[in-house]
Amino acid sequence: MGTPKVLIVGCGVAGPVIALFLKRKGYSPIVLERSKSTGYEGSALSLAPNGMKVLSTLGLTTSLDAVQYETTQDITCDGTLLSEGKVSSALIEKYGQPMVALPRSSLNRHLKNALLAAEIPLKSEFKVSEIIEDEDQVTVVAEDGRKESGSFVIGCDGINSVVRAWILNSHGLPPESVNFTGIVQHRGLAPTPRSMLKNATGLKFIYGPSAYVTYYPISSMSCLWALYQRPKSGAASWPDTRFLTPEVQEERRKELMEDLKDWPEFVKDAVSTSEEIIYLRLCDRPILPPEQWVSVKGRCVLLGDAAHPLTPHSGQGANQALEDTWHLAQFLPDLKSNTSEPADVLTLSKLKAVFDAFVQKREPRTTTIMNRSKNLGNLKCPDSPKGERRRAGYFETIKFNGAMGQKMQDFMFGEPF
Repeated sequence: MGTPKVLIVGCGVAGPVIALFLKRKGYSPIVLERSKSTGYEGSALSLAPNGMKVLSTLGLTTSLDAVQYETTQDITCDGTLLSEGKVSSALIEKYGQPMVALPRSSLNRHLKNALLAAEIPLKSEFKVSEIIEDEDQVTVVAEDGRKESGSFVIGCDGINSVVRAWILNSHGLPPESVNFTGIVQHRGLAPTPRSMLKNATGLKFIYGPSAYVTYYPISSMSCLWALYQRPKSGAASWPDTRFLTPEVQEERRKELMEDLKDWPEFVKDAVSTSEEIIYLRLCDRPILPPEQWVSVKGRCVLLGDAAHPLTPHSGQGANQALEDTWHLAQFLPDLKSNTSEPADVLTLSKLKAVFDAFVQKREPRTTTIMNRSKNLGNLKCPDSPKGERRRAGYFETIKFNGAMGQKMQDFMFGEPF
């Protein structure tokens, strides 16, 4: 059998990390990426202590060019303080890692460089058209005719996962449709507003009527802002594309500036100075039952957003994907330390048992976080006066019940070890 080849579809966050874990354990991973380059400009993400713990086990945090959050604030659009706290020092003390932010493209480059250093092949522009699975191996076929065969496939290809569609088909199920959550997002990267230069390491959530803004620094001189709101009349039919034409961007910028006219100056400054504005209708997918994370024949499994796409309201999308990589790597046998032949260690029945244990471990937690994230979006973007009162009550509860907030942190950040 030789060293088992593992085909990893997707080179976002989970794909490179699970590849690095598998290389350490004696496998031969190959990463297949549909795009010519990984990552895209105009976006950023935060890594929480649970995700940072996973990266730290691979030595990937020491050279990570990211901004640590020192403080966090929840405020209303008229400047009323709802809650605040210190972040990094407290998180490091309790969980061993900080919360950080960085451009998504920077993280993608960092992970891609780690692949190259580990001599893990990365095949770009590999757009999967077919997966052929049999008793002995699985073959992934690209649209251009290229083929790669291996012992098993790990689908890390995001919310629009081709591997997920194929696994559902193996169960005799039709293709799914994404579900619009009722909330739209506009976001952009901008120079740090002058008024925020003295608070360049602070995470802020700003709340207004049926909307909220997330604001955080991603470098010493730049920031990300994201506006979440209920769509106005006709907005639900806006095209579902993250990249708007320059003309549409400027029209949308004017609309946003009007929507934000009574909001803090630093929010308006960030929106007005963003070179590019990206728009998304936030969608999710149905929650997969455990058996549908794995193909019928047992050689394909899903990780990250391919299995459990999260809305951004919990800030846990990348972090849950990283937790997935950690747990799957723990369940897979270490071929380097095993004296038996790989063919005896990694039989199909044993592979199925590994995938089953992984899914049983991960599905309850990711389902809970998916539901919490969706509920948090509805709470933060109320669609009625009753919802506005509910949101206000939530912050009063958090403000006067520190134990509740700590319990929420423990649940999110206490994993995977």
